[in-house]
Amino acid sequence: MALGECTTESGTSAVLMQLFNEDTMNAPWGLESKFKLVDMALNFFDVDKLAASYSAIGKAFPKNRKPKPLTGTDFFQYIVTNGNFQKKPNALRVAQILKQMVADGLLIHSGYGRPSVGGLGDYYLYASMKWNLSRGQFLLARTLGPDFLYRLCAPGLVHITGTNSKGDVVAGTGIVIHPSYVLTCRHVISDMELDACQEFQGNKFSIRPDSIYRHPDVDIAILQVDQPTLVPLIGIKYQRPVVAQTVFTLGYPKLSGLRGKHPPRTAGYVGLSLSAV
Repeated sequence: MALGECTTESGTSAVLMQLFNEDTMNAPWGLESKFKLVDMALNFFDVDKLAASYSAIGKAFPKNRKPKPLTGTDFFQYIVTNGNFQKKPNALRVAQILKQMVADGLLIHSGYGRPSVGGLGDYYLYASMKWNLSRGQFLLARTLGPDFLYRLCAPGLVHITGTNSKGDVVAGTGIVIHPSYVLTCRHVISDMELDACQEFQGNKFSIRPDSIYRHPDVDIAILQVDQPTLVPLIGIKYQRPVVAQTVFTLGYPKLSGLRGKHPPRTAGYVGLSLSAV
């Protein structure tokens, strides 16, 4: 009986023994393991790579008819055959991640298969869209969660320092959008006099007051640095907030002396005023 199929009570028990024995990855998965599995799933179920996926698990690829999509059970067999994990992943967790990828729009659920543990018998497809290619790894953020989003964004977040009207040292956060430009909130630079020399991404830059653009209506501003050597974040998508949408704020604290190696993050939601709460 193939893993994932359950036709009798004794057969189900045998499958569950395979799922929870000491050779499977039953401990909580780390981000790297989840990322590896999601990346493998996108490649395995890719409609343009079905022939290679068939071959990888020893299935004959049909030549005279349209090939069937592959199942979660096929993918699990591919994982075990591929040997990318030191231990065999827990099949139920694999099934859960595939379902999450469908919910997040990464995979297409293309049909129900034979009754199976966790739905591993179901068919899946992945079709890459041109408008998604520019998103890069940000496309995976919904499935992999805030830890992954944090890892992608952190290198592009910078600490903007200055002094307020009382002469106190204060700071804010910006995001690198271009080798020469940093996007920040208008209120960040309105509440301080910027230091002429700023340290972004481990290098020092000069910012002239007349090179700062402040939007008249929206709470955004753009800082121009004197050298086009910043490394921008690639794949970010800007959009209007949606009420009740979950948001994560990433940024350094207002006090520059509290700056650590990585910017802290806070979870919240979009309220009725269309602002993060």
